[in-house]
Amino acid sequence: MIMDSLLESVFVPESSLQGSEFPIHLTWNKGKSLKIIIELPANGIIVKEIHNVGKNHLKVDGNLISMDGFEVNGYLGLVFETRIMHESSLLVPLRFIIEDNEGQTESIENKILLFRQNIAIQNTPPRIELKQEPTNVKVTNKVSVRNYGRGTAIVKLRLLEDSDGEIKKPKDIEEFSSKFCSLLTERFEQTKNKFPTYRKTTDDFLHFITDSVCGTYILNKEYEKKPKRRLRD
Repeated sequence: MIMDSLLESVFVPESSLQGSEFPIHLTWNKGKSLKIIIELPANGIIVKEIHNVGKNHLKVDGNLISMDGFEVNGYLGLVFETRIMHESSLLVPLRFIIEDNEGQTESIENKILLFRQNIAIQNTPPRIELKQEPTNVKVTNKVSVRNYGRGTAIVKLRLLEDSDGEIKKPKDIEEFSSKFCSLLTERFEQTKNKFPTYRKTTDDFLHFITDSVCGTYILNKEYEKKPKRRLRD
């Protein structure tokens, strides 16, 4: 409950990954008739879905979204889509202007942090030397990278087709990955037996997770879209 407010609650997530979607919702006393205006930042966020508002009661004008009629009074839900921005981390405001039929007006502002990973190569030596030692391989002049943004970034290496090299995980990580995928597969089998209707969805998620941990996937836009499609389906 928001004290002395026309609204009972406002939900805006604290942060969102750039290029993804996030929801917001507002609630108020069902006995009150409200007009709600949402002011978006000039760029970075666009509205994708609006729930519980009739088309005749919705107006979009630039970065302003106005609503003055609701199919079920007392609730408003929206889904926004974020763009990939030049800044890897940016705090942007969302302003809500609420008016009732008695002329009372209030303004509420919530800020959301839009972040993304920002991988940069710091050093690319022209020559890398590997020296075999009794228990390991010593590497000099390493390629160094750094994540200047926020969030977990996955870096995957690929060899040229005519290369004689081989990319392998450290032994302890390889063992962990194998045990993790094996246990996950076993648990998912139990889930499929318990909920046979969702067998295909379960298989899709299992394949995505195990391929991410143990597979030979290629990081690209198509691979990024797979979990989104599975969530929608």
